[in-house]
Amino acid sequence: MINADGTVVRSTGVTKVSKISTGAYYIELDPDINAAKAVPVISKLWTGAGTDAYVGTSSTPCGDPARNVLVFTTKAAGGFFDVPFNITVD
Repeated sequence: MINADGTVVRSTGVTKVSKISTGAYYIELDPDINAAKAVPVISKLWTGAGTDAYVGTSSTPCGDPARNVLVFTTKAAGGFFDVPFNITVD
């Protein structure tokens, strides 16, 4: 579970979380998890209407796509928005 400010509430398999800008989070996974072959699933925790969350692998700005995922949280009206979320990588 990740707070909107990027702090980790609780985690398993996560080495580091960095909030790189509004609504953008870099998540580094344990070395034994291959993010490039896994299926990351995200769910937003904020119950307000009009927000969404997206996850994917990227070599920019996250580095090695086998170890990192990039999460974006947005608002329906447009633009990025800080929202707490859960992420599961399986």
